[in-house]
Amino acid sequence: MARVEITLNDGTQREATLELPKGEPETPLSPDEMEAKFIELMAFAGHDRPHARSLLQQIDQLDGDLSSLWPRLSRESP
Repeated sequence: MARVEITLNDGTQREATLELPKGEPETPLSPDEMEAKFIELMAFAGHDRPHARSLLQQIDQLDGDLSSLWPRLSRESP
């Protein structure tokens, strides 16, 4: 459940509640939304967007062996 309450400058209060916000198992993100979220989180972690997109391409090419993935996520990665 997600809930938000706001108070406007004139004192009016508004609130909204979502029982199943986007991203819950019942309301999953689309592939495009998942990609955008990944890129935003990588940017928040200090990676530039081209690096995040490059990493996504590399992830798409993995064949199940994730051992090489972790070093690519480090802050020092190009």
